[in-house]
Amino acid sequence: MSLHVSRVLPHAGLTPPAPARATSPSTTSFAAVFERELEREAPVRFSAHATERLAQRAIRLTPAQEACLGRLLDLAAAKGARESLLLMDHVAFVVNVSKRTVITAAPLTDTEELVFTNIDSVVVAPEHGTPPQEALETGPAPYWGSPRAAER
Repeated sequence: MSLHVSRVLPHAGLTPPAPARATSPSTTSFAAVFERELEREAPVRFSAHATERLAQRAIRLTPAQEACLGRLLDLAAAKGARESLLLMDHVAFVVNVSKRTVITAAPLTDTEELVFTNIDSVVVAPEHGTPPQEALETGPAPYWGSPRAAER
């Protein structure tokens, strides 16, 4: 006597076992690793539009100012910002925080009116581009007329 089974139906209370996954030491794609390394090398990117605006408006950033922009981006990211206005050394930068990319830049000394839309946060650098961490360690600047103002 021969028994032939063509189809097995699952029992009502049982679930089939999950298929076994091949485990590898690294499941991160090369592209993801490469992108992460690029971000580490260039903490702040500039879009083509931003590069054009910087050139048109004769705005040149020093390496220290670029590092400060990176710190301001870090602060915005820590607060959950997506599109931010960064104010540093009399220049306004509109940035995409998650992509760490400057979208546009404009000097604040222009006589034209400046209107910024589609931003969810503003981060202001301390005077002279001091990195924010150093400003936090020394405390806020004294206001005019305070006892600490006489110390400066």
